[in-house]
Amino acid sequence: MRISVLDEETLRELAGSRSYARGQGYAGAVTRLRADDEGTVTALVHGTGVYEVTLWPDEEDGTCDCPYGQEGNFCKHCVAVGLVMLHGAEPETTAVPAQRSGPVLQEWLAARDHAGLLALITSHLDEDPEWRRILQLRAELERSADSTDPAKRTAADAAVRARVLELVDAGAFSRHGFVDYAEAHAFGDRIGEAADALHTLVSSGRTAAAVALAREAIETAQRSYGQVDDSSGYVGGAINALADAHLAACRATRPDPVETARWLTARILGDAYGTPDWDLEEYQDLLGATGLAEVRRLAEQAHARKPSGWAEKHLLESLHAASGDIDALVALYAADLTPGGYTHLRIARTLDDAGRTTEALEWAERGLRETDRDRHVHQELVDYVVQRYADAGRHTDAVAVRRDRFRSELSHTAYRLLRTTASAAGRWNGEKGERTAALALLRSAADDHARTTRSPVGAPPRGGRYPARIPYGAPALLDVLIDEGELDEAWHRADGLATGHQWLALADASARTRPADAARVYLNEVDTRKQHTGDGNYQEIAKLLLKAKACHERLGTRTDFTTYLSALRTEQKRKRNLMTILDHHCL
Repeated sequence: MRISVLDEETLRELAGSRSYARGQGYAGAVTRLRADDEGTVTALVHGTGVYEVTLWPDEEDGTCDCPYGQEGNFCKHCVAVGLVMLHGAEPETTAVPAQRSGPVLQEWLAARDHAGLLALITSHLDEDPEWRRILQLRAELERSADSTDPAKRTAADAAVRARVLELVDAGAFSRHGFVDYAEAHAFGDRIGEAADALHTLVSSGRTAAAVALAREAIETAQRSYGQVDDSSGYVGGAINALADAHLAACRATRPDPVETARWLTARILGDAYGTPDWDLEEYQDLLGATGLAEVRRLAEQAHARKPSGWAEKHLLESLHAASGDIDALVALYAADLTPGGYTHLRIARTLDDAGRTTEALEWAERGLRETDRDRHVHQELVDYVVQRYADAGRHTDAVAVRRDRFRSELSHTAYRLLRTTASAAGRWNGEKGERTAALALLRSAADDHARTTRSPVGAPPRGGRYPARIPYGAPALLDVLIDEGELDEAWHRADGLATGHQWLALADASARTRPADAARVYLNEVDTRKQHTGDGNYQEIAKLLLKAKACHERLGTRTDFTTYLSALRTEQKRKRNLMTILDHHCL
């Protein structure tokens, strides 16, 4: 049965860029993935709650029972299921088609009487405090929306506010006031629950209340973020969902643009962690000319006080980008040119996007000129200039840039890039080709190194680390020789030059043509690794032994390998995990 899936471009179009980005973070929360005979996909996604998603890929449609999905939106949970399918997950198959309305469970629940349903829900509330909290918040939201009594509405609003702010407060979540990595996902889910509550306020028409509460929630969440180990980025994504809710509330009620501008600017400049990820272009129509002018005034004041401040500079960048003021944006970048040429590249790309291609190339060329040859030049800047030259038919200039970078770095990567560019220009092979000169430079560097440093044959430095005195060209020569199949010269030069990983690369490349040499390298590496423990290390030992075994079989010396292996097992017999792994590989 063929199961079609939505491609990434379609998912992004259906969900919008924000929900698509959020959905990427939920791909690991998808369970119970199923598909029926008609190609309909269903799954559960664990977020603020457990949500049921149904996708109809052929119709480019999907539904979810989360609050945002129930409003008819293609939500982040739908995106997550689509991405999981795109990345090769195999769903269970069932002959029972998924139904758009009335899954079996919903039909069964609909048939229960009121007393039976109440008993079922109450018993589950006692067992699951998270679900109880979710339903309590939903109840208070509905009471706030439906109440006509001012006193009751005020009380309901206060209850909703208290619960939302509790959800986003790290101090209220953790007994110790700090959310460690293991707790971060659950805390992020709570923040997501708060965002869902804000969307519910908006959809029920309580837009002004939603704006005010969203601001408080974001401020509290920003303060909390400094108390969270968010290595996964999950909590940051949840706080972005609060910003989405704030934007939705602002679009629905359109608050005062100047006051909104002041609040946004204070949040952007006052947040040390860059969360949420504000996008001024999304607020551009809400702020209007007066709001944007206020943001610019405050941003310029802040930048004048702190020119090196990241938040201050980023806010000005966003303003210039939103207003389309390319010259101001270029001037801002040019005021702080970073080493390596990355800022020059940003300027070039900005000018390119504006159609000012001649100026763009001039800035990129300036970046190459102004970058100290002893510093690392940003590789993308070099690639940009080379590509522009190639597109213009300036192949000699393109090769010259690659040649300069190779001579400065004498690295394997620079060699390969020079080879690609020179080959395209027909200037790689031949007596006067770039290859001859490049290899001569690498050999000269290797000879200089060999006169000062020697290492035992077949005994590379442990861990394959370069000694600090080895020049770039010394290890690069072996990488290049292996890459180009010059294996005899590589073996001749390896003694005193090769690092650990290069010995192994050389052995792998020569296992069929020089099995005796390759086997010696593999077993030397085993002798080094057997001094250490750990299942990962033991797995590498097994792989090396299998390679050495194959070499001995080609040599017809299987008995020698068996003798070595028997001695190794006797010597290492106390390492039970190693013995188990060797047994698994029939060693």
